[in-house]
Amino acid sequence: MVTIVNASWLQHAWQEANDNNDDARARDYIADVRIYCEDLLKFMLRGEGPAIPNLSLDGLKQELKRLYEAHVPPFDRKAGS
Repeated sequence: MVTIVNASWLQHAWQEANDNNDDARARDYIADVRIYCEDLLKFMLRGEGPAIPNLSLDGLKQELKRLYEAHVPPFDRKAGS
């Protein structure tokens, strides 16, 4: 579960795609969400190494998993804690 904050432009893009039932806008929205998530994760992980800015969403997910499994705070916390 993810909460998107400070990204009203994403809500606008979703509303436009949904209201118009437009597949192209829906694809654009999905791409926008991916970029938003990648940028947010890169910001969160920026202190974890010089390779972070070059990682894709999958690489960032694997880095989060690695940090969680290595019990590196704050990445080792359960959701909601």
